[in-house]
Amino acid sequence: MRTIGAVAALDFPDISLVCNGEFGFIDKERINRLRYEEIPLIAVDGGLRHMKREHVLEIVGDLDSLVQIKSDDGGIVELLDQDQSDLCKAIERASTTFGANSIDILAVSRGNLAHQIGVQMSLAATAKMIDLIAFVDDHLIANIPSSRKLEVEKGSRFSLFSYGEVKGICISGAEFGQRGFDMGPGTLGLNNVATSNEIMIERKEGNAALIVVIEQSVLKKIRHS
Repeated sequence: MRTIGAVAALDFPDISLVCNGEFGFIDKERINRLRYEEIPLIAVDGGLRHMKREHVLEIVGDLDSLVQIKSDDGGIVELLDQDQSDLCKAIERASTTFGANSIDILAVSRGNLAHQIGVQMSLAATAKMIDLIAFVDDHLIANIPSSRKLEVEKGSRFSLFSYGEVKGICISGAEFGQRGFDMGPGTLGLNNVATSNEIMIERKEGNAALIVVIEQSVLKKIRHS
């Protein structure tokens, strides 16, 4: 898993998914850097509006937001399964078809509440050992399939959420969780406090998703101090 530290120095993913929401804190800057590094960009349905067509590897989704796009156009992959969101389907395709082990998720800010929750659930629904980081407004949301390291300002706050039963969670460098604990859905991991500039979150048992949420501004300062 990628270390989550200063956003400007965050390691690049194998693939980035650009959705149909609004840009957050640094989405535009991140996309420009991804293009410069020639990281493949996949437009998730209406996410094409954020980019030029020639900069996109594929357009995927049910295409309901793209009235001028035909499914038989080159680079268009129509995914009609309505049991999953376009983002869930795009994550699965990036992993299965392109072998991506790490994925950025961009343009998912300032949507309606249902879409905001849907972004979190899309991360939670991915059971594979994939490194997922979503840029949501001025926060990062990342999954923890096995472990994840954070580089933060001492005294800053972060939150951990579980979407099922997870056992043997251990958080070093924080006020709560150093002795290990089990976690299910709820607010047990809300507003933990960093006691060090480095936090390591690890898990031992359970297949449920574990998600960490942290402000980007807290991460940015650490590399410049």
